[in-house]
Amino acid sequence: MVSDTGLKITRRASTARMPSGGYLFAVVKDKVQEYITSDNGRYSRRIISLGKGDTPLPLPPVLADSMAEFSRNMQTPAGFVGYDSQYEPILRQLISDKYYGSRCRVGVHEIFCNDGSKPDIGRLQLLFDPSMRVAVQDPAYPVYADSAVLSGRVSGEMESQGHYKDIVYMPCTVENDFFPDLTLTLGADGHA
Repeated sequence: MVSDTGLKITRRASTARMPSGGYLFAVVKDKVQEYITSDNGRYSRRIISLGKGDTPLPLPPVLADSMAEFSRNMQTPAGFVGYDSQYEPILRQLISDKYYGSRCRVGVHEIFCNDGSKPDIGRLQLLFDPSMRVAVQDPAYPVYADSAVLSGRVSGEMESQGHYKDIVYMPCTVENDFFPDLTLTLGADGHA
């Protein structure tokens, strides 16, 4: 691809291996909407969503007000704070006090605030040698396999049943009480 500046920008090959059917949760949302409206209003179809982003209630006023006050303070030299590597120490202290208190001492240095599970799952790939194979439970949160694809750990296209040949899938079924057979991972790390 050539940009407007004339620079040639090459797309990473592993991005072409991503499924083209769309992001799973967007696909599920579309299918749910199709199901709800498929009876032409004859029946009242309700779905109890157990999916992501299903927040049933608005923010409590105390939380919304606190966030607004913090943001207003960030506009002033006295109230401005930069970004700590583990985010705001005051927030981590409040989490330690409020959620753990005297029941279970969890130190501020043990609390990690992040920008969500997906980025951290992707970052986990950076901790391991690229030659190591990835093993995931099946079914699994799509980001586990997607991050392996994007990091270049998958050499081929998606095969049947939405699986990649370079990923070890560990079925979680009624028959195994939804606990994966860990012997399937033998050799996943490149060793027998």
